[in-house]
Amino acid sequence: MTHLEKLKQLKEKWFEELSWDKLDEEVYGPDARQAWVKLDNGFEVSIVRHQHSYGGSKGLYEVGVFRNGSMATPKGWDDEVKGWLPPLLVCDTLLKLEDSEYHDNTTIHNRSVEVMKLHDHPPSLKSLINSN
Repeated sequence: MTHLEKLKQLKEKWFEELSWDKLDEEVYGPDARQAWVKLDNGFEVSIVRHQHSYGGSKGLYEVGVFRNGSMATPKGWDDEVKGWLPPLLVCDTLLKLEDSEYHDNTTIHNRSVEVMKLHDHPPSLKSLINSN
């Protein structure tokens, strides 16, 4: 399966079927939502869209990367988050993150996940790609 075929499959069969949590409208605005995905390399990825996220006011998404309960900067990134992403680019980012590593501990930040709503067992990306 080509990279583009994987992207299309993820977008069509998976993206909207994620377990989306509705976020507090008074804080995050209308239609604010968040989902979590666990990758096999240990990253947990938050996908959000709200009035304070990068691109959220335009209907686009922001992804944030976590490892061991703290925000992490994957190799090749200059921050822990990427924004202004349409659903297809969110899927592309997840596929690339699955094969990525993280920088050493000096770039892992002590921002607790406790303030965020983390599912006990977010689905793995491979299980989502392989489920038909």
